[in-house]
Amino acid sequence: MPRYVYLCSQCKVQTEARHSMTEKLSDCEKCDTENSLKRVPSHFITLTKDFTHFKSEPGELVNSFIEEAAQDLKGHKDTIKNKDYKKE
Repeated sequence: MPRYVYLCSQCKVQTEARHSMTEKLSDCEKCDTENSLKRVPSHFITLTKDFTHFKSEPGELVNSFIEEAAQDLKGHKDTIKNKDYKKE
């Protein structure tokens, strides 16, 4: 079952609960107030790899790859244009 974090609007206490996706808590057990709990957005995916070694943004990486590929294609195109295809 997923874990959810709730914040009480009255006593400002955060609580964690495990329940199905269709359930939703609304009453705070700490201060006994009704309809005071709001679900706090939280991330549920933890990255296990360290991606801080990348010094550029993903868009920059894609653009540099495209530019390199275009240069490679231009080089191949020039080679094909200048090749002599006459039979010997």
